[in-house]
Amino acid sequence: MRFNKHNIRFYKAARKARSKITPITKEDIEYLTHRIDSALEGSRLRDMEPFLQHRGTSRLTHCVAVTYYSYFLCKTLRMKCDIDELVTGALLHDYYFYDWRDIENHKKCHAQVHPEAACFNASMDFDLTDKEKDIIEKHMYPLTKVPPLYRESAVVCLVDKFCALYEFFSRKTYRTMKRRMRDCAAM
Repeated sequence: MRFNKHNIRFYKAARKARSKITPITKEDIEYLTHRIDSALEGSRLRDMEPFLQHRGTSRLTHCVAVTYYSYFLCKTLRMKCDIDELVTGALLHDYYFYDWRDIENHKKCHAQVHPEAACFNASMDFDLTDKEKDIIEKHMYPLTKVPPLYRESAVVCLVDKFCALYEFFSRKTYRTMKRRMRDCAAM
């Protein structure tokens, strides 16, 4: 590869961007583990475990993964987000208790209906803010027609799509995330 003024400019910009990335730390993993554990204690989150989300991934694992990677993205890119609301909204974005493959009599597509069901269920079990409700209701944009209002909602929407693709095409899902959280819990 030949170096010219365009390549050098690109490498300088890439080096500058790398210096702005904040790695995720043990304290971040502990924070997430604590938030997830506290949400699991007083709710029906564990009831989502038997339901499959995409291929062999349980709905609870999917929600934890969306929470983990949404947090990771915001932290790594130093985005100005309300992390508490981001974590709560991401964890509850698929908070419904039925197998969508078994229900045949939907008047609308499941992808359009389940955000409303998840928001209703989450509102019954948790005291949600407007931002958390927006995260849950808009995570299926563009199928929900109304775009996300908050930065946190857009992050969860994008990460949810990434996680769905990963779960669909991957055999062994989330090994790194599970290992990090298990190691943190063991300490």
